[in-house]
Amino acid sequence: MARIWYSVQGEGLGHAIRSAVIIKHLLPKHQLLITGCNQSFPFLREKFGSAVRKIEGYSFVFENNGINISQSLRRLLSAWPSLTGRNATRVLSLVKSFQPDLVISDFEPASHYATLFFNLPIISLDNIGILSECEKIPITSKYKILYNVTRQAIKLFNPFSDYYLIPSIVSLKPRRKNVFLFPPVLRPEILASQAVAGRHILVYQSTATNQALLPALKNISAHFLVYGLDQERREGNLVLRKFSEANFIEDLRCARAVIVSGGFTAISEALYYHKPILAWPIKNHFEQIFNGLALRQLGYGDWAENLDQETIRTFLAKIPIFEKKLANLPLWDNSELLTKLDFLIDKIASDGKKRFRPAKIFSAVEKIKQEAKRIIIKTF
Repeated sequence: MARIWYSVQGEGLGHAIRSAVIIKHLLPKHQLLITGCNQSFPFLREKFGSAVRKIEGYSFVFENNGINISQSLRRLLSAWPSLTGRNATRVLSLVKSFQPDLVISDFEPASHYATLFFNLPIISLDNIGILSECEKIPITSKYKILYNVTRQAIKLFNPFSDYYLIPSIVSLKPRRKNVFLFPPVLRPEILASQAVAGRHILVYQSTATNQALLPALKNISAHFLVYGLDQERREGNLVLRKFSEANFIEDLRCARAVIVSGGFTAISEALYYHKPILAWPIKNHFEQIFNGLALRQLGYGDWAENLDQETIRTFLAKIPIFEKKLANLPLWDNSELLTKLDFLIDKIASDGKKRFRPAKIFSAVEKIKQEAKRIIIKTF
């Protein structure tokens, strides 16, 4: 039995949904300290009670289905000193009290930096690593700067890990031997159910600031169930629903197709049910743009920068084409990733705590920071 500190990013619910599956697998065999911030904390606290402790995290400023980069940077810079200080005090107390043997992090930066100070082994388990720990993907000049900025930002959040376990819908070549790719992590409720060919189109937006969504869906000959706007009402061919895990899974299972903002978890679950997908990525969010590009390349759906009625009608007309391609997609499960995770935990426990060279690592982090600053200055 190992003592594991599991820390979860809180920007969006995807990290928490995936982590809850992993945590349920680990709890019968290990002792866990779970930390979460922003949206991940209440989600995980409801499931795992007092084992979940709150830390603080950074968040983007969203505006009209996009990340406002300048305001997000201002928020980050203004909050950095006080937030970092509070987090350091909180993490120091938690780690000293719990005495973990290792750390598992779903893209949560406080845990990554804490391992440098406490000389703890760390396993990175998140889908974001596909952009930083695998071979570079060919990208058009339009997105090249955003792609490079994103890669550097990822390394700021996750400067070092002993192992990288990356759920992915695409296959890319890892850059190192400690990087491993797996099918997406799916909730047990998803794995235990079967898809039904329904008539409605499920629409899910991860931010409630999108003012263009509803007008784009009106006057289209289709029935839409809309999640993400935190409303409960009917308006013509639209039914707006507040988020509920059980209702969302049922509506996804019985959908004809799906329109999502581009988050990895929603796309993964829709693909498991073999639902054609139209991704509408949040602007300036390259990870979601990458997911949209992957959908188009795989033939499982399409993506669009702007969601208008013509785009939606074109997507609906191509559903039979996407369904034919999806019919060849094998059903995933979590067994391969969980087996590897169990093996690595046992390996770390038998090897003992790994000792790093913090000075060398911090030197690398400083180089990453300087490169990120250079790219940001060049961009803005």
